[in-house]
Parts: sequence; structure tokens; C-alpha cells
Amino acid sequence: MFFRRHSSGPMISGRTPLERFLRTVGFFAVFAIAAWAFWLNNQRRIAQYSEEAAVKDPGQMLSESDRRLVRDFREALQERYGLNLRLTLGPGAATPQATDAKTLYLGLDPEARRAVLVLPPLLRRGLGEEFAAYLETEHFDPYFQAQDWAQGLRTALVLLWSRLESLEAGPAPAQTPAHPPAGSGQ
Repeated sequence: MFFRRHSSGPMISGRTPLERFLRTVGFFAVFAIAAWAFWLNNQRRIAQYSEEAAVKDPGQMLSESDRRLVRDFREALQERYGLNLRLTLGPGAATPQATDAKTLYLGLDPEARRAVLVLPPLLRRGLGEEFAAYLETEHFDPYFQAQDWAQGLRTALVLLWSRLESLEAGPAPAQTPAHPPAGSGQ
């Protein structure tokens, strides 16, 4: 491979055997570094496409910190519980979407002041019907009234994570969390 067909000598040349060896090692090192950089770039692009597919925010309504929180929540949910999160924001997002047995769907339409949460059946039973109903019907109302739906999203993610963590500790509590955010006038 590294030798030419004709007897004009090897492709990697050097005056001494040590120099030829070092050049050969250098050649393979450059090749390995290029392959590693290619792999890293592909991993980054796959993660970017995965995030774009999981979080649809055509109006760029999420701030960078909220986007990071959703990304971290989605990754932790996948890593720890094997569940996926799909978040859609904007007009028409608050319509229930079909999901599989491992996908949690959250759609928020701040203009219409509507939210929809679709939980997989097993997760719904594990979290408790009262808790699921609270998140689906009551949780976002005070935040929409206070014009702070992003805080409602952050709180919903924290509530979901806390409830999932409490499932590991024991049975789900029968109570629902406190309702309105501070300063919403309720």
C-alpha cells in the first residue's frame, strides 16, 4: 500500500530508518486525528438534529436558558428513565399528538393560552391520575394569566422530575402541587 508499483522506492521516504518510521507514525496520526474530528462533528450534528426534532419552536419563543433547561431535562429523562420528550411551542401546538409508549408530548400555545400534555399510559398510572390531570388542565392557567408561560414550563418540568424521583422512593402522594405562581394575583 505504501510502496509504489515500480521500484522507485516507498511513498514515505526518509534518509534513515528512524525518519521513515517517524513519518509513517505521523501519517497515521494525521489520519487518526482527521477520523476522530469527523466522528466528533457527526456526534454534534446528530445531537443538534435530535434536539431540533424533539423541541419545535418555530417562533423562537424559548430563551437560551430555557432551551438549555429543556435539553438537559430531555437528556436526563432519556438517560435515567428511557423516556423521550417532545415539546412544541406556537400556534396549533396545543393539539394532542400521537405518541408511542415512551414519549411524553407537551404542546404550548401561549397566544391561545392552551397547553396539552400527553403522557404514555404507564407513566400516567405511575405519576397518578390526579397529578396528570392537574398538569394537563390546571397547571398552566395561572401562568398564562400572568403572561409567564415560560415559568409555567420550567415549573412543569420540575414537577414532573420531582414526581418521577418520588416514584423511586415509594408510592405517589395523593396531593396535587400548589397552584398559582407568586404574583399572579390569585
